[in-house]
Amino acid sequence: MNGAKYYQELATLYKTQHLLKESIETYQIYLKMVPKYGSEYGITLNEIGCCYYELKKYEEALPYFHRICDFFQSSDIHRNIAYCYRSLNNPDSYKLCEKHLLKSNELQPDNPTHLYDLCDLYYLMKEYKESIYCFVKSKTKDPKFI
Repeated sequence: MNGAKYYQELATLYKTQHLLKESIETYQIYLKMVPKYGSEYGITLNEIGCCYYELKKYEEALPYFHRICDFFQSSDIHRNIAYCYRSLNNPDSYKLCEKHLLKSNELQPDNPTHLYDLCDLYYLMKEYKESIYCFVKSKTKDPKFI
């Protein structure tokens, strides 16, 4: 097994055991060994961001997710960013959350989850008209909930 693969597998094992700090440290070593801006690089940035998110260190997770957006656009990554901003739980972060949920919806418009998330966010922001709109629209995109 080559060195890079060793670190990648070790970081994954740490994560499965919920040893998130160890996982982050090991993923950071692995990150230095893979080609920048390749798929493994993006996946590893996402894993590090997810570990920080699980540790409720949202501000530390955000730079990892944002770095992915520098070279790859993904609905899931924008949703991860949105969840971090929502978890910061303040009016400024809610606006950033909205921006990324809207981008996530733009990248994957047929996914009703984005509308559910927007519905909840608008409710938190006390923008009830928008919340109702997203709620109703989400139900038309997901017939099993009508």
